[in-house]
Amino acid sequence: MLNTLRIFEDLSHHMDRQAAKKIAGVLGQMYEEILQTVTKKEFAELAQSLSALGEAQKKTEAAVEKLAEAQSRTEARLEALAEAESRTEARLEELAEAQVKVEGRLGSLEVAVEKLAEAQKKTEISLNRLITEHGETRERLENMSDAVGYTLENHSYKGLPPLLKRDLGIEVEGRLLRRYLPGDKKGRYLQVNIYGWGRKNKHKVLILGEAKTS
Repeated sequence: MLNTLRIFEDLSHHMDRQAAKKIAGVLGQMYEEILQTVTKKEFAELAQSLSALGEAQKKTEAAVEKLAEAQSRTEARLEALAEAESRTEARLEELAEAQVKVEGRLGSLEVAVEKLAEAQKKTEISLNRLITEHGETRERLENMSDAVGYTLENHSYKGLPPLLKRDLGIEVEGRLLRRYLPGDKKGRYLQVNIYGWGRKNKHKVLILGEAKTS
């Protein structure tokens, strides 16, 4: 005899209870009808087929559950991927904004460098002009110094003889003058501003002097 209550309980674990009850009732009716029309052998084969069908249904339901779990995991991964993509887009936007700021700073820096280069050119021009003017001023000062020196030397030639006689007892013989004597290297000469000879206590004396404007 077919146990419809057991079938109902087994089916209710895997589907809606109302549907399980309906299926169990249908199977009970089929069983009763089969008892009237088939032999025991045929009934055994049918029962075996129904059992195989039940096992196949269980496997199908298990596969469906696994598929549902896999789909759930896939959806979770897709959500995580979407969040990661959203974060990546936000970072890319921040990077783009930072790049714009950097480009702006680079532009300002290029302008500053150009201004600095122009200022440097003007400074170099001014410096070259100053160097030229300094050279000219130095040349003029040297010329003035030479002129003053020559004037001082010319005055010393006239003023020194009486001073040498009064202060040192040296009698100047001849004239005091400017001379160029050989230097320590070949081709070089040493300028002596005041050169001459004199006598002191009947001894011949060499007179050498240098005129200073300071």
